[in-house]
Parts: sequence; C-alpha cells; structure tokens
Amino acid sequence: MSEAAAWEPVHFSRLKLLAQSPAHYRVGHAARKETAAMRFGTAVHVLALRGEIVVFDGERAGNRWAAFKELVAGAEPYVYDGPHRGNAWKWAKEEAQGRPIVTSEDVAAAAAGRAIQGQRLAAGRYLSPIVTTAEYDVAARVAEKVRTHAVAGELLDGMHEQPLRWDRAGRACAGTLDVMGPRRIVDLKTTTKADPEWFPHHGRKLHYHAQLDWYAGGARENGHITDACFIVAVETTEPHAVTAFELSERALEAGARQTHLWLERLKGCEAADEWPEYVQSVVPFDLPDDDFFSTLTGL
Repeated sequence: MSEAAAWEPVHFSRLKLLAQSPAHYRVGHAARKETAAMRFGTAVHVLALRGEIVVFDGERAGNRWAAFKELVAGAEPYVYDGPHRGNAWKWAKEEAQGRPIVTSEDVAAAAAGRAIQGQRLAAGRYLSPIVTTAEYDVAARVAEKVRTHAVAGELLDGMHEQPLRWDRAGRACAGTLDVMGPRRIVDLKTTTKADPEWFPHHGRKLHYHAQLDWYAGGARENGHITDACFIVAVETTEPHAVTAFELSERALEAGARQTHLWLERLKGCEAADEWPEYVQSVVPFDLPDDDFFSTLTGL
C-alpha cells in the first residue's frame, strides 16, 4: 500500500482545522452538526449549479418529519393514512413495530428524495440537504439571482460539482469543485455580506485563498488547465447581492504555503500518532498597550 493510500483522503474542510490545532483536526466533522445556515448554503449551491435537492412539504418537527428523513435514508416504512389519534393510531403504532409511520403521499415524496440522493452518490457528490418547501423557495430565489447575474452567470458555465481525487505531498486528497470552466475554477459562497471591501477580509480569516489553491491543485492533477480562480459570493438576505472575485497570484501563493504547512504538520502527527491541542504550557494573559493605557486615562 502506498503512503498516500494508507490514510483516508484529506478534504480541505477538515484540513483547515489544523489552523486551530491537530486535536481539532482529529475530531474533524464528528463534532460538527448541521445548522440552518449550512443547510441553506448547500441548497443554494446545488440549485445554482443546476442540481436537485430533496424537499419536504411540511414543518421541520414531529413524527412526519422524522419519518420522512428515515425514508429518504432507506428505512422500510409502515404506510398509514388514517388519523393520528384514537385506537386506530394506537394499533398502527403497534403494527409498525418500530418502522417509521408515513402516509402514501410521503412514501412517494421520499422515493423521489431517495432517487436524488442515489444519483448524487453515484456521481461522487455530497448528499443533498433535506429542506422544507419554505426553505426551498428562498434558496431557489438566491440561486436564480446568481445564475442570472451578468458576471457570475457566465463564470458558472462549465462542469458542475466535480469530484476530484489526487495526491499532494504524499497524501491522498479529495474535494468537490463547484465549477470547472474553461481554464478556470469557480467556488460559490453564500455569505451575509458580498461587499467588495468586507468579503476579502472575511475570506482570509476563513482561508478561502488556501481553499482555492487546494481546488486548483486538484483540478490540475486531474488534467484541467487552470489559469484563474474565482469566488462568486451571494448574500443570503435580500437583495441577494452578488459579487465575483478573482484571486490574485499573491493570494494563491499564500494559500499554497498555508496548505503545504498544514499537510506537513498532518503527516508529522500521523507518523507520531500525536495530536496536540493549542499549547502544552501555561501562557500569559495580558492586555495590549492601547487597552492598558486606556484604563489608566479613562478614555
């Protein structure tokens, strides 16, 4: 077995946790729970890139919602179209013997959802989020704003949601690239602000420049000529403003250095099977000079 094949492929979403500590990397996504913002962002991604998502026609609560999720995941249902009260409901629960109790209508809707998830898995893509009708309506409006934007719409032309596998620095790597266009790659981001002044500062803190270098390397290793890297940012609230950013050579160079350092640290941790936290000693708790002197002057 090669060195690269000895470990699970590295995904950027987990690699960047090394910016916190190796201990955070080791936990990875095990401690990460889906939030409404994450679900909405994924829904916008899939719809903007012409994919399908799973829609639940109801509220995100109660037995019907829980049963629908189980059905989409492949559970065997117990079909019951009667009222959820009285002896009939009591007998239905006994007959179900732990199986999710659903209506005939929900069985049909869940079957469509299972088909969508199956198609995405077969194509090597991440699973679709399960959204309510209300969530879908908003996500569809945001996705349409991106697709019809004069600049962003053209940038999104190309192959969508491309699963990539490659080796880097002796490690197996993986990722799903939003758009692989003519001599370019594009990543779509949902954000609270697509302001041209604010977003790059926000993106640096979230290591977007390193992420785009990561995807660019994967695209090139898979034979795609990549001369330019773009981020399309769209706001999640009205007016759903869209801004397209092209990463500079300097930003990508800094991103390449960052991902190289993370990978080298990861290999060292794997070799030693040691996963330290932030620090292993007592650290000082002090005030910056400006804060300290302001307390003296009262300003």
